[in-house]
Amino acid sequence: MKLLHWCTVVPEGPSSLAAIRFAKPVRVKCIRIFPSGGKPFEQCPDIVGETEPDSFLLDVYFNAQPVHPSSDSKEKQRAANALVPTTIAYAGGQVDCTLDLGTEYATRLMIVKGQFDTLSLAVYGEIVSETIIPPLSAEEIASSVSKPVPTPEKRTVPASIDPAHSSDPTFLARNLLSLLEESPPLSLISRLMFCLKPDNDDWDDPDFPYLYVDFDRDIFQTPTNIEDDDETLNSGGEDDSHFDIEAVLDAMSKPVSDDLTEDMLTRFAQVVADHMESKNKTQASNIAKLFKLAACQRPSLALALCQAIELDTVFDVETLDTDTLLDLLDASSNADIARYLHTADFMDVLSSFLSSPHSVSQPKSATQAAERLRTRLVSWEIFEDALSNQHADFEAAVAFLRDIGSGEQSLGIWLDSMTGHIDLVSKLMENPQTVTSLNRRYPKLFVRNNANAPMFTGGAMSHDEFIAFVRAFIGVASVLSVWAWSDSLGDDVCRERTLGVLRLWQGTEEYREIVNYLLILRQFTLRLKWIISNDTPRKSGIFGEQILTDLLDEPLAALNDDLVQTVLSLKQPLSYIPENDRLSMRKIALVVEDGLPAAVEELAFTNTHPLSYRRLRILRVSIALVERELKEDPQKGDWNILQTIWDEQSMAFVPRLAELVAEIAQDLNGYFRIVSPFPAQQQSHTQPHTATTSSLPQVLSQLFPLTEAILALLIRLIKFAEPPSLSFSISAYTLRSLVLSVADVFTCTDEVGILYAQGTPASISAQSAHQACIDFLQKASTFGPGRILIEPQGGKSGAEIVMSVLLKNDVGMSGRDPAYHLLRMFTLVDCILPDPSSGSIAGEDMAEKEDGKEDQEEHWVLHVLPNLLDETQEFFRRLDVESKVQLLRRLVRLDSKGLAGMAEYLFDEEMKLLQQCTKTLVSSAYLSPQEETNQVQKIVLQYQIGQHLRLIGDMLRTGSDMLEWCLRTLKDPELFTSLSAALSDLSTTQIVSPHLDAVTEMLLLHYNDESIHYDDDVKLALIVLLLRTIRLENDPAKNLDIDLWSKAIGVLNTLSSENLDFTMFRQIAGQALAVFGSSAFDVELSPPRSGVILSFMTWLTSQPSEKKLAILCGIKADSLTDLYDALSALLPMEQHGTLDELRTKITVDEDEVFSPDDMNIPDTLQLSLQELQDILSPPSFQSTALPSTPSRTIVPDVLGLVISPPAALLRSSAATGLTKTYSNNDFRELRQATVARQNTSRLPSMHVDDFEVNPVAMMDAFPPLFHTQ
Repeated sequence: MKLLHWCTVVPEGPSSLAAIRFAKPVRVKCIRIFPSGGKPFEQCPDIVGETEPDSFLLDVYFNAQPVHPSSDSKEKQRAANALVPTTIAYAGGQVDCTLDLGTEYATRLMIVKGQFDTLSLAVYGEIVSETIIPPLSAEEIASSVSKPVPTPEKRTVPASIDPAHSSDPTFLARNLLSLLEESPPLSLISRLMFCLKPDNDDWDDPDFPYLYVDFDRDIFQTPTNIEDDDETLNSGGEDDSHFDIEAVLDAMSKPVSDDLTEDMLTRFAQVVADHMESKNKTQASNIAKLFKLAACQRPSLALALCQAIELDTVFDVETLDTDTLLDLLDASSNADIARYLHTADFMDVLSSFLSSPHSVSQPKSATQAAERLRTRLVSWEIFEDALSNQHADFEAAVAFLRDIGSGEQSLGIWLDSMTGHIDLVSKLMENPQTVTSLNRRYPKLFVRNNANAPMFTGGAMSHDEFIAFVRAFIGVASVLSVWAWSDSLGDDVCRERTLGVLRLWQGTEEYREIVNYLLILRQFTLRLKWIISNDTPRKSGIFGEQILTDLLDEPLAALNDDLVQTVLSLKQPLSYIPENDRLSMRKIALVVEDGLPAAVEELAFTNTHPLSYRRLRILRVSIALVERELKEDPQKGDWNILQTIWDEQSMAFVPRLAELVAEIAQDLNGYFRIVSPFPAQQQSHTQPHTATTSSLPQVLSQLFPLTEAILALLIRLIKFAEPPSLSFSISAYTLRSLVLSVADVFTCTDEVGILYAQGTPASISAQSAHQACIDFLQKASTFGPGRILIEPQGGKSGAEIVMSVLLKNDVGMSGRDPAYHLLRMFTLVDCILPDPSSGSIAGEDMAEKEDGKEDQEEHWVLHVLPNLLDETQEFFRRLDVESKVQLLRRLVRLDSKGLAGMAEYLFDEEMKLLQQCTKTLVSSAYLSPQEETNQVQKIVLQYQIGQHLRLIGDMLRTGSDMLEWCLRTLKDPELFTSLSAALSDLSTTQIVSPHLDAVTEMLLLHYNDESIHYDDDVKLALIVLLLRTIRLENDPAKNLDIDLWSKAIGVLNTLSSENLDFTMFRQIAGQALAVFGSSAFDVELSPPRSGVILSFMTWLTSQPSEKKLAILCGIKADSLTDLYDALSALLPMEQHGTLDELRTKITVDEDEVFSPDDMNIPDTLQLSLQELQDILSPPSFQSTALPSTPSRTIVPDVLGLVISPPAALLRSSAATGLTKTYSNNDFRELRQATVARQNTSRLPSMHVDDFEVNPVAMMDAFPPLFHTQ
C-alpha cells in the first residue's frame, strides 16, 4: 500500500462537491484526514493540514470500473458509471478510514461531499495494472500458495487500564477524573451518581457538589448561629423535640461531610432511636429508607444507626411490604447493615413472610424482594469469606456480585463499602497483586440454567482469579461513575477518554461481560441515547454507537426496556452504525417491545440458509424472551407460552425448537466440511460488519450461544420436575433428531477449538456450547426424578434413544473426517454412561441421592444396554484400541454385579474376530501364487491382528485396572478357546509383534491350571511364541527372566506330546539355544539361569524319539558347544552328569530348511488412495483365463468335418432340403406349442463380456479376508 494522492480540496457549487481524479485505475485502501495544523509528512514540514471545521459528515463516492470487463457486447456498450458510496464521520484529529472495495473493481474518480470548508486528505492504495499477466511457473505457483495463518496470540490489557491486576482498582477512575478541573473525590462522585441523585437545582448551586447535610438546621432544627457545647450534644435536650422523620429523610439525600464529628453521628442515631413508636408500616418504611440513605454515606453513620435501633422493635411480618423490602435490599449492599440484618430473628421474619398466608395477599414483587434480601444477606458472608479463603464458594460469591450489579443503588452502596470500609479494603489489599498472564481466566456472571455448569471453561476457579474479578468489577464501576459525572457536566474530553476505555474493555474477554452487564443500568442506556442523538460527529458519539452496537449482541441486554427505547430512537445520519445495522438493531428492539407474541412468530418463521448474522441475533433474543416469561412467572409461564402459540402460530413448540437445532447443525456442518457448500465468508476486519458482510467468526459466535440457549430452554420445558408441573413432552422421533443435531454441534465445537485462538469470541462460545451439549445429553438420558417426558409413555427411555443415536452416528454423514467424528461420538458416549466411581454431593439428602444413583445404574444395565447389543458391538469394532479399553472399563464399572455381561460379550466377540483373522492369515499361506491374496489386503489383515493383540496386551499389562477382570473373563472356556485357537495359528506363522510378545508373557506368568484351562495346543503355542521372542528380543536381560521361564518349564512338563506337531518347535528351540550360546549374548548366565536352560534341554531329550526334538535345527554345532561350555562353568558339580548326558543325546541338523522371513505387524497403517480403492473394490478376475469367442478366419479349414454354407445359400429360394420356409404365423404357433414351453433345466445364456464385468456369482464364493476397523 502506497500513497496515491495528497491534496486539500474545497467544495464547489451548490451541492458542495469536490472531485479527485487519478491518472490510472487504482484500488483505494485507506483515506487519511489530517486536522488543521497537522503535518502529514515528516520529510515535508512545509505541508500542513487545513481541514475546517473540526467535525462534519463526509460522503465519499467512488466510480467503480471492472478490472476484467466481460467480453459480452452488451457489457461493452454499457457505461461504467456506477458509484460506490461510503460515509466518514470526522470528529477532529487525524482519522483513518480503511476501505475494502474488493479485487474485481478499480476506480479513477473519487467524489467527496459534505459540510466542510477545506479538507486535507491522503489517499493510500495500489495501482491496478492493465497489462496481461503472464502465466506463472510451477515454482511460482508453489511459492504463491497461501500458508496457514498463524494463530494470533491472546492480547493482554495494558497495565495502565487493567484494574484487575492492580493493588488499587480505582486508580484508573481517579486518573480519568483528573482530566476535569478541580475534580471532587471519587467517593463523592460515586455517591452522587449512583445513590443520592442530586436535584436539578443542586447542579446550579455554586458550591455544588460540596452540598452537605446540615444536621443542626435540617435534622435537629436548631439555629445555625448557636454554638454547640458538650452538654447540648450529648443530652439531646429540647432541640430534639422538633425531630421530624420526613425532614430527616429529605435532608439525608445530600452527602454527609467527612469533617463531621463521630459524636454528632452518634447523637443523630440516638435521636432516631428515641423517637421510635410502636410497630407500624409507616415507621418500618421510614427506617428502611433511612438505612438505604445512610448505607452510601460515611461507614460510621450506618454503624451508629445499627447500634442504636433494635430490629425487633421495627420489623415483623405485618410491617413488611414491597417498598420496605426493596429499600432494605439496597441498604443490605452495605457490609455493616448486612451484618446487622443477618440475624436469626430477622431471617425468621423473612422466612415467615414468605411462607405465611399474609404473603398471599402481597404482590409478586414483594415475595421476590424478600427472597432476594434473604439470599443477599447470606451471600455477603460468603463473599467476605472468599476474599481471604482459598477454598471458598467462589460461584456463590460471583452470583452475589451479579445481584449487586442489577441496580444502581446497590452498586453504588457496595462500591462505597469496598472502597471506604477499612476491613474490606484491608482484606482485598492482603491479596498480592497478580501478574498479567495470557492464560488468565475470569468467572462468568451468567451461568445458564444449570447449577452444575462451570462458571467458565477450564476447570475450577482459583482464589487469585476471583480476586482479579472483584478488582475488575470495582474498576469498571468506578470508571462508569466518572463517565456519568463527566457526561452530566458536559466535559467532552473526560467523557471521550472514559468512553474510549469502556469501548476497549468491551472488546476483551476479561472485561466484556462486566462492562455490558453494568451498562444496561438505566442511567447509562439513557446517556448513550443522549450522546448518539447529536447530529455533529463527536468521538464520544462514535464510541457510544460502537458500545451500543456490541451491547445489543447480548440477548439479556437487549431485553432491557430502556435500551430498547434507545435503539428505537436511532436516526440517520449516524457516525458509525450503517443503515443495514440500524435496521437490524431496530428489528431486535421491535421484537422485544412486542414481547412474547413476536418471539413466537420469529421462532416459527421459515429460515433461509446459511443463517445470517442478523437472523441469528433475532433468534437469540426470541429465545431469551421465552426464557424470561418462564422465569418471571414460574407458575403460569408455560401456560402463557402455550396460549401465545395457539393464538399466534399453530405449531408444536418443542419440535420447532428441535428443528432450529437441526438447522444450526446443518449450517455448522456446512462450514466445517472438507468442501463447504456455502460461499466464502468475508474476512475483512477493517469495517463494521453489517448483516450482509459478517465474517465467519462472528457468525460462529452467534450460532453456538443460540444452540446453548435452545438446549437450556428445552431442558426447562420438557424436564419432569417434582412436584409435577406443566411440562412439554417430546416424541421419540423428535428426541432422536435432536440428539443427532446436538452430536453434530458438539463435533463442530472441537473444530472451532482447533481453528481459532483461545480467547476469541468464536472459541469462547464454542467451549461453552461444548459443555452445554454434554449437559443436555446427560439430562436426556437421566432416569428417575428429573427425567424428560417422552411420548408415547411406556416406550423407549431417553437413555436408550440417546445411546442408540450416538452408536449409529459413529462415522456420520456430515462430510467431515469420519475417524475424527467417531472419536467425538465416543467422547459423548463416555460422558453419558453413568459412572459409579463419581462421588455424590454430601448433604442431608446424600442417602436419597445414592439410592437414585443405584436406580440409574440398574436401569442402564438391565433396560438400556441389552437392547443396544448389536449397535454397541458395531460401534466397539470401529474404535481404536485406547477407546476400546476405556469403553470396556466403563461397562465393567457400570455392571459391577455382572447382571448383563455387556463387556464380557464385546471381549468375546473381539476374540472371535482375532481367531477369524488369524485363520484367514494361515489359510493364505497355503495358497498358490495364482490364488494368493493381494499384498495390501494382507498388510491390512496383519494390522488388524496387531490391534486385537494390543487390546489384550493393554488389559493384561501389569498395573492395569483391567487385569483382574480380564483374567476372570478368560476363565470362560468358550472365550479362551477363541484366544487359544488364534495363538495356535500365530505360532505356525512368522508373525512378529511386541503386542503378541506381551500377551504371551502375561499368559505364562498367570498360568494356573485351576483358573484358566490351558490345553496342550495353547501350551505349545505359548512356548513357541516365547522362544520366538527370545530369538528377536533386543533386551537380552529380558530373555532369561527367571519367573517367566519357571512358568514356561512348568508348562512344558505338563504337555502331552502324543498328538502335537513339533515341526515349528524344533526350529524355534534351536534358534533360541543359538542365542544363548552366541558370543553377542552379553547377559551373565547366573546359576539360576543356567539351571533353567538345562531343564529346557533335559525336557527336549525326554520326549519320544519320533518327535525328533533332540535333533535341533537353526543352530550350529559350534554354537551348541559354546553353550555347553558356558553351562559347565556355572552349573554345580552334581548337574555336570546331566549336562554330559545331554551332549550325547542332542544333535544338530544344519541341513534343515529354514522357514520364510518374519512378518512384522505394523503399529500404524498407511495406504495410498489407489491401494484403499483396490481393497474396497470387488476382486478383479482379469488374471484368470476367461472364455472368449474364437476369432474367425477367412481361409476355410479344409480338414474340418463340416463346412457351413454361406448365408446367401441358406436364404436362397432354390434351397429346399437344408432349410424350412415358414409363412404367415407358422413360427409363432410353433413357439406357442406346449412342447416348446417345457422346462429343460438349462441355465439362461450369458455372454462372456457380461460375465467379465459382473462377476457377482464368483465373489460370493470368497469370504472377506479382513474386517474394516
